[in-house]
Amino acid sequence: MMNKKVLFSLFVFLSSFIYFVAQLAPTVVCGDSAEFVIGAYKLTIVHPSGYPLYLLLGKLLHLSPSET
Repeated sequence: MMNKKVLFSLFVFLSSFIYFVAQLAPTVVCGDSAEFVIGAYKLTIVHPSGYPLYLLLGKLLHLSPSET
């Protein structure tokens, strides 16, 4: 009886671990910076609290002309 519980627990752990590893980011993402860059570019809601001033300032800087 105990062996079935142990095997089932091991199966659940391994399947969830494999799913977790498959969902990892392919490159290094430091903090929420990538989420904020995309959120400012598209003016979308990032995560709760959203940092609306940061996103609006980012969009304003994105729309400003560059010197290149």
